[in-house]
Amino acid sequence: MVPSDPSIDEMKKVVCFDKQRPPIPNRWQSCEALRVISKVMKECWYHNSAARLTALRIKK
Repeated sequence: MVPSDPSIDEMKKVVCFDKQRPPIPNRWQSCEALRVISKVMKECWYHNSAARLTALRIKK
């Protein structure tokens, strides 16, 4: 995806333009806490900002 110490521009390209996100390990599905965290992470990664979870919703 990116080098070990990416620049802001490299990250902007990968995240904003290429819409890439880091993979979530399959083993997280076997742990309830990690499964919930991965679901929240994915809901925060939607490209459309209106579809993302709000900070207040995450806090709850």
